[in-house]
Parts: sequence; C-alpha cells; structure tokens
Amino acid sequence: MEILFTSRPAMPVSKLILDLTGETVSHTVIRNGDYIYQSSFAGVEQVHTKDFLSEYTVGYSLIPSEDRLTDALVERLIERVVALRGTPYDFPSLLYLGLRYSLLNVFKLDLPQKNLWQISGMYLCTEFVEDVIDIKSDSMITPYKLYLKLKSSGKWVDSPSVG
Repeated sequence: MEILFTSRPAMPVSKLILDLTGETVSHTVIRNGDYIYQSSFAGVEQVHTKDFLSEYTVGYSLIPSEDRLTDALVERLIERVVALRGTPYDFPSLLYLGLRYSLLNVFKLDLPQKNLWQISGMYLCTEFVEDVIDIKSDSMITPYKLYLKLKSSGKWVDSPSVG
C-alpha cells in the first residue's frame, strides 16, 4: 500500500491548486496493487493504476514504515472503500480553500483556519486518505502538507520506487 501525491497540470483545477499554494502536488490517492483509490470529482472511487498514471504525475510516494502496518491498513482500505464508494466530493470545502488562498495571495487577508464550508459525509482527496489511514481529518490541509505531516510522523517513509 502506498500513498501517492500527484498533479495533473493540464487540468485547470490542478493547475489552480498548484498556482495558489505554490506547492508541487495537488492531489493524493492510495495505491494498492493494480488499483488507485481516491476521492475525485466523481466521488470516492477505484480506478486502474495504469489509467490513473497515464494522466497524473507522481511527485511523492509514501509507504508504511513497518510491514505490520501494511496489513492493517489494507484491511481498513477495503472496509472504508466499500462504505464510502460513491460518496460525493466536497466541492464547497474546495471552494473555501480556493477563496482562502486567493484572498491570502492577492489581498493578504487571512480567513479562519477552520474550513467553514466543509460538509460532513463528503470528502476532499486529503480527507479520504486521512479517513483510510485513520488519522484526524484536517479539511484545511493540502496534499503536500499531508505528505510532510505523514513523513514527520515516523509511520510513513518515502517509497523507493515512484510510478
């Protein structure tokens, strides 16, 4: 099991996220075997790894630091994907994040650190990954900041092979 941190600069929303945050990735997913599990605009879904990687560029990849974590995480992944399949993407939450970064970048105005437009039962890509790996959800975290948070936890390490 791996967590991939990706981008798709040809897609306007991905490009906007990259531009607003100044970061190198705009999306995060879980790869297990031949499949990618993600929360995308289509909702929580499973897609074939080959199809996903033909459209997205992987910037970073993390794996559990201990083998014993992998089995438990794969079990939880299966359980959560079955429960969440088709759960809608949290567009209001994404809009709030975009507005927050835009106001901060253009006018140096800072909106509250809490995502005021987050809707329970809907998932951003980061929230889906946090749910599956069973850590506290942070609707304000970007994919790159999630990468840094997981890596600094010591429970996740860079994958030796990306792609």
